[in-house]
Formats: sequence, structure tokens, C-alpha cells
Amino acid sequence: MDRKKILIVEDEVLTAQHLEMLIEDAGYSVVGICDRGERAIKEALRLKPDWIFMDVMLKDSISGSEAALKITTLIDTKIIFLT
Repeated sequence: MDRKKILIVEDEVLTAQHLEMLIEDAGYSVVGICDRGERAIKEALRLKPDWIFMDVMLKDSISGSEAALKITTLIDTKIIFLT
């Protein structure tokens, strides 16, 4: 079975690390962790993840929902929002 590639976008370090552990324990591959919306867009374009776990409220000029909208217009991926 092909391991699905997951990108985590979360600005709280401990939350991102815990989420990474849970995802990898479930058999998926975490290909990156971003803490900013702009970086998430760039990494999504570069990595082309199957799924993105996206924090809605990021400490950035661009929110998680804005980043998700931009990403989904550029690549085919699924996004799970976190709050």
C-alpha cells in the first residue's frame, strides 16, 4: 500500500510534534511541517501532499483558511482543518 503524504501546518510546536507522531503511528508519512501560511503554500506546491492538516488560526498575515483556498486552486489535495 502506498503511504499517503501529509503536510502539517500548525504554529504551535508541541501540537505539531504530537500530530506528527499520531499520523506516523497510523502508518502515514509526514513530509513537512510549516508554521506560516505563505510557507505552507510554497511547501504544498513543492511536496504535493495527499492531505494537509491545516490550523485555521496561524500567527501570520495569512490565515490557514486563506492558505488552504490558495493551495486548492493550485494543486489537487485534501485539507483537514484544525482549531
